[in-house]
Amino acid sequence: MGKHRQIPYLAPPHHMKDGRYSWHWKPSPRLRRLGWKNEGLGITVTKRPSPEIVQKAMAINDRLTEWEASAEQVSASPSPPRMWRFCDLVAAYRASPEFAAVADDTRREYDVRLGQLEYWAQDGKLPIREIDRQMVVDLKDTLLAPREDGSDPRYKCSAILRVLRMLMRWGLAHTLIESDPTMLVKIPTAPSRTAKLDWRAIEDIHAANPDDIGARVLVFAFWTMQRRDDLRQLNRFQWRELHGYDPRDAPMLVDPRGRVMGFRLQQHKTGRTVDCPLPPFLHPLVDAAFEQGQWLFPHSQDPAKPMSGDVIRRRAKPILDAAGFEHIQLRDMRRSGMSWVVDMGALKSDVFAISGHPLDGQKRTMADTYIVGGTRSACAAIAAAERTRRMLAERDKEDVK
Repeated sequence: MGKHRQIPYLAPPHHMKDGRYSWHWKPSPRLRRLGWKNEGLGITVTKRPSPEIVQKAMAINDRLTEWEASAEQVSASPSPPRMWRFCDLVAAYRASPEFAAVADDTRREYDVRLGQLEYWAQDGKLPIREIDRQMVVDLKDTLLAPREDGSDPRYKCSAILRVLRMLMRWGLAHTLIESDPTMLVKIPTAPSRTAKLDWRAIEDIHAANPDDIGARVLVFAFWTMQRRDDLRQLNRFQWRELHGYDPRDAPMLVDPRGRVMGFRLQQHKTGRTVDCPLPPFLHPLVDAAFEQGQWLFPHSQDPAKPMSGDVIRRRAKPILDAAGFEHIQLRDMRRSGMSWVVDMGALKSDVFAISGHPLDGQKRTMADTYIVGGTRSACAAIAAAERTRRMLAERDKEDVK
């Protein structure tokens, strides 16, 4: 056993990915209960502590000895550690590698919920050790109270409690609290949204508002089947000619210039690279947008940037409301497009090649992130839908005659 192991509470070094060693002073469980915390001492390139690290560990031990010997501190918390408040916990989590690794959309959602939780925790001033299970139960009951507007409170309640549980478990893992107060508190399950429209409804909305960008948002959200953050960032560099489709599908996909066109993108949420073929009748809309700039939906004040997620949602909602679809939201277009294309004869597995959903029981591999494996399937799905759409359009013409 090395000499450094004779220094109380100097823990064995942690071997980091870059080959160096991280050293810590780690208190015993008894000392942790009394308020002492793990302290980083430094990093070395060898598996032996430097003189500076040894000096830091011994200095903390000297401080501990003085505290334990002081009659005034026998039953009190030690002076070095401070009382962590809820705002301290939130700030520490926001500065952590775990928070940095969260996807942008999820991070924005967390920021909103953490702000709401700070308001609940006495504007963040509440000591985290005072948060108990009954407080969490009371929060849950308050959030589930019926709303004046008649909306379902389970959506917000579920979102807030999930973030609270994540935060408390993060604090538990970092020895800031001794137990998770959200344990045994069941988080309500928000009902899945089922609202959707078919293509005829979207087509009528666009026909009535051909120059409104909100109507165009609905059209492309429907046919690309992408989430809002991927939809708003569609650009000319993703718009490309697709190859590898089944030649039998070509008549439904080839435009007057002999191309099968679509968007290729890497989804922000899943990391999957997907192709989104578009039927030829939509190509002029895409080309017209890219004649003005690089974004399909540019920012109104700065065309060099894409439209923000909140703005693209707000542009689409009034168009839906005016058409009598107050219960429909922009996010329902992804479900609407997928469902309608399947109804038009596409295989579910082919539609998943566009939406980015894994097949049942299929795990994502590294190849899914970087390699497009579903171009043929994606084209087959859109060709099937376009084939049926044209057939129904011809039938309607015959009925009019």
